[in-house]
Amino acid sequence: MRPPSPAQPATLFWQTGNAGDPWWQRRPKLRGVNVGGWLVLEPWINTALFRAHPAVAGRDGLAGDPADSEYALCTRLGAATAAAVLGAHRRNWLGAADFHAMAVAGLNAVRVPVGYWGVLPRGRRGRSTSSDPYVGPVWTHLDDALSWAATARLGVLLDLHAHPGGQSGEAHAGRARGDRWTPDDWDVETALDAVAALAGRYGAITAVDGSCSATPPALLGLSVVNEPDEHIPPDVLLAFYRRAYAAARAGGLRAETVAFGDNLVLDLHAYQCFGEGWAAASLADILHTWEPGRGYAGGGNGSGGSGAGERVSELAAVGRTLNRWVLASAWRRSWPPRAPVAAADAAARAFGRAQVTGMAAAGVEGWFFWTWKTDACAAEPWWDFQECLRRGWLDPEWWRSDAVQG
Repeated sequence: MRPPSPAQPATLFWQTGNAGDPWWQRRPKLRGVNVGGWLVLEPWINTALFRAHPAVAGRDGLAGDPADSEYALCTRLGAATAAAVLGAHRRNWLGAADFHAMAVAGLNAVRVPVGYWGVLPRGRRGRSTSSDPYVGPVWTHLDDALSWAATARLGVLLDLHAHPGGQSGEAHAGRARGDRWTPDDWDVETALDAVAALAGRYGAITAVDGSCSATPPALLGLSVVNEPDEHIPPDVLLAFYRRAYAAARAGGLRAETVAFGDNLVLDLHAYQCFGEGWAAASLADILHTWEPGRGYAGGGNGSGGSGAGERVSELAAVGRTLNRWVLASAWRRSWPPRAPVAAADAAARAFGRAQVTGMAAAGVEGWFFWTWKTDACAAEPWWDFQECLRRGWLDPEWWRSDAVQG
């Protein structure tokens, strides 16, 4: 049953301009953060949780997979213990205070990843996934996130982050199957059921009796898949997008909250830490690629710092984009281990500022940093937005307006 909602306001709090303007002209530039590790676990984010419940040597604690994941964790815990452990984690990992802190940091949006198991009851998970060990549902937590966001004046982008069967073999798709995963494992039909469930919960619909339930005012949109594997045939992926659009619209989501077709917004993940090219690039090389107005030399996709202004030109050429970014980068591998802390901090700050400046110059519709927090014992602070702020690697003044000041 969907939560009660007030009548749909004529203008949502995150909209600008006049009601008659096209939606993309009324949407502010989004400056946001992801809340990874909350409703979809990842071992490198939730390090303490996985260390507290490790895979025991000599037993198949990884469920036959090459690496750990939420699937493997739930399998080795068993249903009852998994429900208790994950329930406690979800209640304590994130709260209203976090959303307030995001707003204080000058952000206006938050991306909330959720797995299919959080929105589909076990009996509707499809034949291939009906026995999956995941713990659900998570509707109460999604409702809370939308409520906390509205109070903090943040927009929410819901992200169907993990699909049945996996849209890839990576742990962030729920189960880390690696090369054992194939595109045939992706259960498209059940994934569409999950899209429909989210749309049905949060779309504006009119009942038979004429009553109307409204979209939560904080809802910016729905992202229907995260990082689908490159080996999924393009025609299969495009067919999924078309059907997902239809399912979301049928559920009552407004056209401006479903980013497809004429309302296309591309979701890019412009990381600079994966690929051999980035491993060979220096900090100076990478900063060079973010210099606005320097043209385009081609490359990208892990090619390293191959051209002045390359990243800015790539983003600008694509059109309307939402970019996911991080302070993690391969240049850190070659950073002198005994370099002064002040020098390392200055380098990280330069890298962060270059990306914020470059994305603004490229005119991206918005960005979402990955991620809001990680466990302290993860020992990778450049993925942790709050830690990046604390260390001065990121500065909210850079994004409080589109014009980035020194």
